[in-house]
Amino acid sequence: MKKNISIVMSLIMMLGIVFTNTIPAKAYVMYCSGSVIGGRHDMLALGRGIVRVNGVTIFSNGSAYQCQACKEVIVTENNAVETSGETVGPLGRYATWNPGFWMSLGTATVNVSHINTTSSTSIEGYRFRNRGYN
Repeated sequence: MKKNISIVMSLIMMLGIVFTNTIPAKAYVMYCSGSVIGGRHDMLALGRGIVRVNGVTIFSNGSAYQCQACKEVIVTENNAVETSGETVGPLGRYATWNPGFWMSLGTATVNVSHINTTSSTSIEGYRFRNRGYN
């Protein structure tokens, strides 16, 4: 009887491990503690963006933005706003990083361990804008 219970418990534990590893992790939304726009990151365009995952270039012609409150940088595969200030999309693949300093205009390279993907024209918790547009 004890052996049967042990076998059943072992099977339950193995199934738990298999199902735990196959369930995708839920994405979380990060809010900006220094934000003056309701907790959202105020992402102002920097220029061209490059995303590398563990040193391997994933895309090199993306768009880079930096939060005007907390300095977080996001690089999106597709442009989040056109020069007219209108939102476009979908954003596609993107990566975030906080360098802890203000980036200069030009090209921002982000080297991360993973990237995210969205089929939306926006990301919850972020407001994208070009320079000269609200």
